[in-house]
Amino acid sequence: MSETPDNRKEIEALQQNPDYIIMNNPLASPKFVRNISKSEQKTITEIYTPKVFYEIVSQLKPEHLLGVANNQNITIDIVIKDFLKEIGAEKTRNYQHLITSIETLQTTILKWRDEKGEHRSPIVAFSTHDRNSSTIQVQVHEKLVKVILDVKEKGNFGFFKRNVHKLQNAQALKLYPFFKAWSNYGRYETTLIRFKENFGYNTSGYQRFAALEKYVLMPALDEINNKTDIQLSYQKTGQNLDGAKPRVTGLIFFIKSKVKGKGKAPALPGAPLIQELEIDTEYEVVDDKPVKNEPVSVELTSAEFTQLFELFKKINIDDRPDAIASKLLIEGYVAAYGKQAVIDAFHGVIDTKARVRSVAFFTPEVFGRYAGYESRKEEKRQRELEQLNSKKQEQQDKERMQEILTYFESREYQYFLQVYEQISDEQRNPLLKQLWDTHEGNEVFFSADGEPTEVAKYEIGSYWVNNFTAYNRRMTLQRIAERDYNTRIEFDDKNNPYFVK
Repeated sequence: MSETPDNRKEIEALQQNPDYIIMNNPLASPKFVRNISKSEQKTITEIYTPKVFYEIVSQLKPEHLLGVANNQNITIDIVIKDFLKEIGAEKTRNYQHLITSIETLQTTILKWRDEKGEHRSPIVAFSTHDRNSSTIQVQVHEKLVKVILDVKEKGNFGFFKRNVHKLQNAQALKLYPFFKAWSNYGRYETTLIRFKENFGYNTSGYQRFAALEKYVLMPALDEINNKTDIQLSYQKTGQNLDGAKPRVTGLIFFIKSKVKGKGKAPALPGAPLIQELEIDTEYEVVDDKPVKNEPVSVELTSAEFTQLFELFKKINIDDRPDAIASKLLIEGYVAAYGKQAVIDAFHGVIDTKARVRSVAFFTPEVFGRYAGYESRKEEKRQRELEQLNSKKQEQQDKERMQEILTYFESREYQYFLQVYEQISDEQRNPLLKQLWDTHEGNEVFFSADGEPTEVAKYEIGSYWVNNFTAYNRRMTLQRIAERDYNTRIEFDDKNNPYFVK
């Protein structure tokens, strides 16, 4: 951005918009976006914590600093119900995840340097959970607020808050703000080692690039591309990338802003964006049918010809024609079989590493063999994504079921204690005596002066409910799940609960 008063006013105007977040590029460093997602509860807090952070940032305004003394805190209110509704979690009891994420931000240290030295501050300095008003108050140190609000006319980035709130993949939440900060450059290049170290992927699970690509890059980019205002793709760099044993040593990411339209974040002036590149992976060949050699009227654009020519150069041809002959051949193939058939055949030959002695290899049978190759590539990619999403859903269902069971057991525990207090002394005393005869002197059940502990009361309440009332544990669990979690539960033949879809 040019350094003009108008641009400064534009930044300040965006900062007044509660739906828009504008920040310094340094706050989108890999280490920072990694830290605000770091948690032992991978599937919960990694998703909630970044959203809580950006919620706080969206509420911070320049006027918060007016009249604030040195080393004071700025207070921000988060209405739990409104926040959960905004991130699409209002139908479940997710307030505990919100509290846990705020606790994570209280232990996440942000470091920065200025002329006075190096400074350190937790993102949230203090928090108060007011259960009566269902509000959480968070306090941010005024020096950190200054760092967040001190966006420059150059080197800033901005996005609509809802772009992060609607992301549900933890890796997408981690990568989106970082690459959004690079969208005005259109490109980010890094070594594979540095990428893993910066974003916390330097673990045994991601030792092979195939695992990093399958479990991080593919699902993250798929959600970012579908749900946000940028289009993200990447190109691998390294040795023998088209061979049997490729060695990936680096990545080039291409960031492209989507077409302007309703709901698109305000554009920030910057460098021109470059076009994204497609990603080629290895897929099988299925059909082996010749294409009819009928003329097809197709006029190649310069970009389309460049694409085909680059593919043609990747084919391992022993007796390769010169550039002029190659151009004529490509145009002849397109005229005879159609552009898509040629693209399919070239990709198929490259991916299957077919040995080509001369251009005589490209017969009608060859073009027929690879017909529809790219569509099958996409179908396989979609199947892999569906399998990945299915596994993700299974894990989410497992965690949600555990949450429901934990809540149910807590309710059941309190119910048994209430039953103990409600039954008469005549009903209770024989059970106490029986428990005393069995556990006399055991401090788990009786205190030093012989009074029953909470455990003893629970045991007697449980015994009474299960033997003298019509209590149905499975039916009670089903009612609680439907009433408090808006979901239905059934039981399999081994009495294990499962969700009814």
